[in-house]
Amino acid sequence: MRSEIAHFKSQSYNFKVLVLTNLIYSIVLPVIDIFVAAYVMRSSNDPVKVVVYQLTIYSGIPITFLINGYLLRTFSIKTLYSLGMMLSGISMMVMMSLTTLDTVGIGIAGLIMGMSFGFYWANRDFLALAMTNDENRNYYYGLETFFYTIIAIIIPFSIGAFIEYQSAISGNAQLAYRIVTGFVVFITILASIMCFRGNFTNPTEKKFVYFKFDPYWYKLLRLASLKGLVQGFLVTAPAMLIM
Repeated sequence: MRSEIAHFKSQSYNFKVLVLTNLIYSIVLPVIDIFVAAYVMRSSNDPVKVVVYQLTIYSGIPITFLINGYLLRTFSIKTLYSLGMMLSGISMMVMMSLTTLDTVGIGIAGLIMGMSFGFYWANRDFLALAMTNDENRNYYYGLETFFYTIIAIIIPFSIGAFIEYQSAISGNAQLAYRIVTGFVVFITILASIMCFRGNFTNPTEKKFVYFKFDPYWYKLLRLASLKGLVQGFLVTAPAMLIM
């Protein structure tokens, strides 16, 4: 353990800030992936609305990736990265503020969440490449995966137990979801504060929209398409199965 801590401390300052930022924010990712869609299903008992929510999320991601490329010419990458994290909390607040879960409201909340993912992953992926090198890149991804796997086990169990307990005590599951939303907003603020402690620089301004690729890249895109189909099922089915 001491050797692992010493090895982590030996990394660059920005490396450590990026890891800690992602570690803090990873606490809310299981909540976003499972409990928001479960809330829609529990409150409306309508699988169509869950599908609409997921559809608007995944529609917003590629659009935001494109917008992010242009915004990087004006705003710092720290600002856009933090915006992505904060938007996830805002999306949940929008969802909880709806008096009735109509399709339009769910679609707006889903689109905001999609923008959150777009800003977050576009800037996170760049920073992961920029802040690591061939010697420590595997260590970075291994460290991230290790902690996220543990968090992905603990957080769903803890949040689920809290919602069930709160529902049994007060008979009001919606109150439990509102408390969870407040928790998510608090964590995103902490992650944003940590992000702004880094000395991250924007990528050099280059062309980022392409229509012609290497043949091997087309093969990777086809694999990514298949993975996307599986991912779409994995994020939608659990919410329906829970209910």
